[in-house]
Amino acid sequence: MIESLYFDPWKYFGEIEDLPSASQIHCDTRDFNCRIIDGFKKEAKDYASGTYGKLVKDKRYLINQNEIIPFLRYLENISGGEGKWRLLNFKNIDTESGWGFKYLRFYRVDDKQFFVENNDNEPVEWRSLTEENINKEAIEDGFSKI
Repeated sequence: MIESLYFDPWKYFGEIEDLPSASQIHCDTRDFNCRIIDGFKKEAKDYASGTYGKLVKDKRYLINQNEIIPFLRYLENISGGEGKWRLLNFKNIDTESGWGFKYLRFYRVDDKQFFVENNDNEPVEWRSLTEENINKEAIEDGFSKI
């Protein structure tokens, strides 16, 4: 059904109960609303070739399905909590746009794991997105500090 593939509404991550059929999860880190896309997957051959194929095998960029919601909750908490608009950014992590964490994107690669990217389609070592590494000035003062 086209509606379920492309037009799922954005939903606050805390309202998401289950992810087993999700093929993609897109999280807007300004308010932690997510869009879950079911039924649309890249084929295994799309992951297998070139640089992308190597990255998908790199455990630094893979997150287990059951870790996604706790990870988003952690990021929300360290960046101001529920309901606060924020500009999420991290020290010593360069991104193409300068605001590469506006969105976090999770793409399913197998039954249990997702590949993590930022909104610049760069792979994310998600375990490096920590409270110690967060750019608090950017959160508090927006674009002038990134």
